[in-house]
Amino acid sequence: MSWVDQVWPIAKHRTEYRVSKCVDVIDCVTCQSCHSQISKVDFDACFRVCPSCGHHHLMTAKQRLDFLTGSAPYEEIGEDLRSQDLLSFCDTKPYAKRLIDARKKTQLSESVLSVVSSIDKIDVVLSIFEFGFIGGSLGAVAGGRVVRAIQTAIKRKLPFICVTASGGARMQEGMLSLLQMAKMSAAVNQLRQTRLPFFNVLTHPTFGGVSASIAMQGDIIVAEKGAHIGFTGARVIANSMGGKLPEGFQTAEFLCQHGGVDCVLERKDLVAFLSRMLKKATANGVDK
Repeated sequence: MSWVDQVWPIAKHRTEYRVSKCVDVIDCVTCQSCHSQISKVDFDACFRVCPSCGHHHLMTAKQRLDFLTGSAPYEEIGEDLRSQDLLSFCDTKPYAKRLIDARKKTQLSESVLSVVSSIDKIDVVLSIFEFGFIGGSLGAVAGGRVVRAIQTAIKRKLPFICVTASGGARMQEGMLSLLQMAKMSAAVNQLRQTRLPFFNVLTHPTFGGVSASIAMQGDIIVAEKGAHIGFTGARVIANSMGGKLPEGFQTAEFLCQHGGVDCVLERKDLVAFLSRMLKKATANGVDK
């Protein structure tokens, strides 16, 4: 018994009362933009969009897949492909170790998740980039999975949707990474000849070799609100030009104003928009 309980016995009962009335600690998330505290339950219910300021936070590839498909069943494409350290590349750590760490962190085997699933009960093929996997970088396997997804769409006569979130080419694979731009573009050309629908969804961030190839080749290109999209960083461009860039440069809204994307959507409106476009394409016989 503490000296407080000896001097003031009622303190023990007050402590027990406080403990009995103590509520469970709420798991919260801090908004990266306005720094508001949001309960994780509310945050997930808003699809990782801040209810205070509307900032769109990153989603993992699996979260994005569940969001777009309503957690519909899916069939993975290209899971047998695995990246290899063919160049024995080492920067701050060996590339082989970087791959192991990325797989543990994301629970994915590569920076692209390609699947056959459905959006609003319409069968589609999706390729979704995972930014958490070495910055969503484009390597030989990532490019290969996008190509296989396109080939699957052609074979099964299904629409193809690519959701991008990438910093660009994977430098650890050198020229093998850069060649993926041409490989994916060739596959897109084959898809275009079939007149199957191809929709791009650009999310934050979409840069480098991904924005210079697959991200800008869709029949309809939509971007999420606030997403930053470009080839190289704004600071690099500003330093090269020796001048000040326009306000909002490289944002989805800026690109929409200048014809770079077809429209900018809030995340909550994305599924309904894609569903509407898919139904129109099917009704017009575009995917036949």
